Amino acid sequence: MNDTKDENFIGNQTAKKGRGMTPQFIDLNGRRDKAYENAKNHGFHEGGQSEETYKALVISELCEAMEAHRHGKWAKATEFDQRLHDAREIAEKDKDLLFEGLIKDSVEDELADTVIRILDVAGKRNEAIVLRRDMIAEDKRHVYNHTVPELLYGCMCRVVQSWALRDQLEWIWAICEVIGPDILHFVTLKMDYNSGRPYHHGKAY
Repeated sequence: MNDTKDENFIGNQTAKKGRGMTPQFIDLNGRRDKAYENAKNHGFHEGGQSEETYKALVISELCEAMEAHRHGKWAKATEFDQRLHDAREIAEKDKDLLFEGLIKDSVEDELADTVIRILDVAGKRNEAIVLRRDMIAEDKRHVYNHTVPELLYGCMCRVVQSWALRDQLEWIWAICEVIGPDILHFVTLKMDYNSGRPYHHGKAY
């Protein structure tokens, strides 16, 4: 996992192959349920918000990811994981402070927020979310030779134009596999952090 990224431009490159066979599907239904349950417990589903509102909230997370990228704010993930490992036992409050200092509001964190928002909508719809590796690979062909802002804009267009949730997530996965973040890791970290936040995460909606 890279802690620093030095390029806005994504050059034509070949993804490194890991050992063994890569699973052909990514089942996100467990995380979908957790995202929806946490959102419901924090009041985000009170009042029957429209689908347009949910789209706007997803786009707002993508805008925050771009702002983090503009400011060069990347997660210090290796330091975070190492300090958690060294602590062995850490109070939840101290873990949250560590998260806020090393992960929160970074590009990776905002992309994780985007994924969580989409999974929440899937949970509200009771829609199964299983990503296809072949579709992610196809999307990656279109990721190369674009800047990060262009890629985020492409994701915003997908949100505006349709509610094909799996397609949106596969596009985000393709972006992350090219620019570096292990998005599942950051989604897990953000879900853990969100579970202890106040009603509406301290916001109006």
